[in-house]
Amino acid sequence: MVCLRPSDNESDQSNDVGSASQGDLAALKEGGLNLLTRAALVASQMLGLALGRYILELKPLTTMSPDTIISLFAPTIQHYLSFEISG
Repeated sequence: MVCLRPSDNESDQSNDVGSASQGDLAALKEGGLNLLTRAALVASQMLGLALGRYILELKPLTTMSPDTIISLFAPTIQHYLSFEISG
């Protein structure tokens, strides 16, 4: 698990237990917006599923098998993880 926190001093980050490696930080600097956008999209999809299935108990979500849910949601999650983000 990577734990990121802002720091005024880059040398502080390398000394923190649980801090990201320099490679992780470089990847976030290069594609940070893309990573955050993708994470937000996946999280919103999964939270919406959980809300509909377990809180609101929407049919047919409550009666679907896990395999059916996977087959319906997986293409959307895969798209969020792989599509080209512009702008």
